[in-house]
Amino acid sequence: MLLFWQVTARTGWLPWNSCRLPESLAQADPEHDASGNGVRIGITARHDDAVGTGPGQSGQSFAVTPSLALDGHVIVPTVEPGANGATTPLRTQGQHAFDFGRGEIALAPIQLPDPAKAEPVIVPFGLDANHPDARSIGRYCLHIEPVLHGHAAVSVALGGGVGLDTAGGRLAVNGLAPVERDGVDARLEAFAGTGLAGHNHCRLLWQPPANLLARLPRYQAMAEIDRAGYARDEARQWKTLTRAEINPEVRVGVGGEAAFRLGLHNGRFVLHASLRLVLGVGGGGSVRLALDTRHLDLWLAMMHQALVEVGYERVDWIDEDAFEEMSRLAYLAAITLVEPALLLLRGTHRLRQLIEWFTRERDMASRIAYELAAEEPPNLRYDPEASREHHKRVQQLRAWVRQLPPEALGPLLYTLTSQPQAFEVEENQYNVEQARGFHQRAILNCLQWIVSGVLAGVYGPRREFSAEHPNPAQKLFEKAVVRMARDGQPTDASRADAYAENRGRLDQFISGGRATPEQSDMQRKYRQNAGWLSRHIQ
Repeated sequence: MLLFWQVTARTGWLPWNSCRLPESLAQADPEHDASGNGVRIGITARHDDAVGTGPGQSGQSFAVTPSLALDGHVIVPTVEPGANGATTPLRTQGQHAFDFGRGEIALAPIQLPDPAKAEPVIVPFGLDANHPDARSIGRYCLHIEPVLHGHAAVSVALGGGVGLDTAGGRLAVNGLAPVERDGVDARLEAFAGTGLAGHNHCRLLWQPPANLLARLPRYQAMAEIDRAGYARDEARQWKTLTRAEINPEVRVGVGGEAAFRLGLHNGRFVLHASLRLVLGVGGGGSVRLALDTRHLDLWLAMMHQALVEVGYERVDWIDEDAFEEMSRLAYLAAITLVEPALLLLRGTHRLRQLIEWFTRERDMASRIAYELAAEEPPNLRYDPEASREHHKRVQQLRAWVRQLPPEALGPLLYTLTSQPQAFEVEENQYNVEQARGFHQRAILNCLQWIVSGVLAGVYGPRREFSAEHPNPAQKLFEKAVVRMARDGQPTDASRADAYAENRGRLDQFISGGRATPEQSDMQRKYRQNAGWLSRHIQ
């Protein structure tokens, strides 16, 4: 383990020609500040020892280089002698080590803004920011652990309104300009026209809104009486939304445009975030951070919310390629109930291959239909625990299907209208006619779940099914039918023709099979739900 010592040569302000101070500090009284507020020049001793340091221990190597420490506005390390010649312990808090021997500057972690002062970020999704339907996408905090190299132009916060600057190879201390965030009364400290470069371990922390968490399939599987409380508790926690290393320069200056965009980079979902919008920092700079796959279910829920707001039109803050991969991810999560993080172990490149496999495998469509048919196996009726687990699984399936975009719901309907095949599940064998029944029940379930989602507020404020003013669920159904293809693209250049052809395919498939009372009842329910969802088309 690498330990850093600091031995102080003297305290107080030193007349060092490479250090310039902000005006507020340069006018300080040296005698008053000699007690600890100032700049200290000393040495940094680097000792390679996994336990500690102390005299008389053989085989230990030291490297000594000049050091500089700032105190007063930061907490500096101290060295305390051990009792009876014991190992000297190191006490470090807020140390900023300047290792000139390695051309490296290591700074204490920076959080922008202070988590306690972070304000919710409002993304109106095409509406005015003050519009009552504008949505919060949570609070954000950028956590940076800077390790700066060479003499790059760098300015970072050391805390208490002090910054470090190495512009032009000269070390200088600068003050930070307060910048007022648009629409927010709180004043936040920010960099003013400077940059941050180097190998910086960076995390974007996120505190999602409680109403978004409650929409997640894992919460939808809970009893409604428990759902809100658990969602509120989790909403108070800061999550690591991204894990990345910032290698390109991050510019933070005064003036600039807001940006919040989800894209793809080397098979990973990345967030391009304006520091001005997300972090409340004045400037036109932005960061590109890879999303933490553990929380992609939250991003899928956020994408669903955005699609509802814009009537399932183009979402301007998601790149086209990222939107396609997110749609594939939602489709796979819905038919497998596998966590999105596991589906992305090999990156987004693998998603297309998985969908190809699911849609081309001879009996896979019937297996998918069997899951979505959601009928409780007879053997579970006498096993309360297994029955509860089955009910929980059905609730999760319902939540995933409700949140599918048209680009994913279309391929799912295409799969469910494919030729049924005999298959086997857990030693139970089903023939072609039984498989057809699972396909038909699965299609009906998808439509019923969407219709009931309107009443449950999944698609925004409750609205009637209307011929003149279709609600979001109606638009979802129309666009999904147009995209009833393996790749989720419209099946005809004319959307009206694509809808007519694919809707006919759906109706014909539901009408097939043996005439039984159960079959007649299912066909009646299908016509009722499909009629509601297509009221604006007929």
